[in-house]
Amino acid sequence: MEHRRLTVAYLWIDGAELHIKYASVLAVRNPGSADLDWECVAYALDADAPPFDQGAYALRATTIEGPTVHGDAVLVRSVRGSHVWRGAGPLYGVEVDGGTDSGGTDSGGADEPVVDVDP
Repeated sequence: MEHRRLTVAYLWIDGAELHIKYASVLAVRNPGSADLDWECVAYALDADAPPFDQGAYALRATTIEGPTVHGDAVLVRSVRGSHVWRGAGPLYGVEVDGGTDSGGTDSGGADEPVVDVDP
């Protein structure tokens, strides 16, 4: 199993910034599968803010490592500022193996699936 965890600097949920104290995106490719499984775990600065409603969301994350990744995800849990989303399709952005952009430069909306998760 190949995997990569990216630390998130900025996170947007359906276009609205979620102010975070910590968040990460974990991408995993299981042996024999071309598809990527991914999730985002976030801890909001405001633990007393109302929880997110169950449903699908568009997530966009600018990571500390450099790439901006985005994709559709379904909310798994939202309790006291702790939120978990599970990818509901491809994770788009840049390749994460060497920090190189799959589309030349990151325009903030590259639509290439993350294809290599080697650390």
